[in-house]
Amino acid sequence: MNNASNAIPLLRELEQTFPKIKIFEDPIPRHDASGNRFLRTQISTAIAHHYGVIHPREAMELGGVCDGWILGGGVNGITSQGRTCEALRMPFFLQMVGAGPTTALSLHLSAVLVQAQWPTITCHELYEHSLLKQRIEVIGGHARVPEAPGLGIEIDEEALAKYRVDRADHSLPKRLVKVARAGGINIYFANSGQKWTFFQGGNHPVDEWGSSTELLDDDGSAEFADLHARAAESPVLTAE
Repeated sequence: MNNASNAIPLLRELEQTFPKIKIFEDPIPRHDASGNRFLRTQISTAIAHHYGVIHPREAMELGGVCDGWILGGGVNGITSQGRTCEALRMPFFLQMVGAGPTTALSLHLSAVLVQAQWPTITCHELYEHSLLKQRIEVIGGHARVPEAPGLGIEIDEEALAKYRVDRADHSLPKRLVKVARAGGINIYFANSGQKWTFFQGGNHPVDEWGSSTELLDDDGSAEFADLHARAAESPVLTAE
């Protein structure tokens, strides 16, 4: 959603349809301070912003552009930002994605920063292995802060050796991103970044109910190659 006018009716509808939603993360561009301020007055659900895009002082002078923050990065930066959140009496959640060691660090930070009142996101249980001798157990949304020296964890050296790589391969297969709109229009993109740029530029309104997104793998056909080449230049719209 590229502005408050587009976002407000959809977010209100989501609030009614999915009342379990508790936080909207960056629903419109983070740098739009006045738009975010207005948006906050029009919905009931809390809004979370990534810390630093809108300076806390600017946010405060506008009367508040969000209800809390998302913190990430290194220990020094998170500690400094967490103390600012404490002074502003605003909650935040940590977003430190990684395996067991990263999760242990996030637990220590959450324990000492009093405004860490929203969920901590580490995604550690999505990994094949935590890299720890003993996994960090999560019960009812809570995990115990390790109490041993240092981070309080023991690294699984065998797992570390098994998963070590000289250079990770993050290349993606050749494919298309197809957005099928409920009105019958299909939009093809060569990559997800292109899709973000297209919609954030206001080229199309927010997807209506019934729209879908699909990844199309390269089937080796001349038709796919032609469509991918055209999409790489600019998004391709069809009325199939």
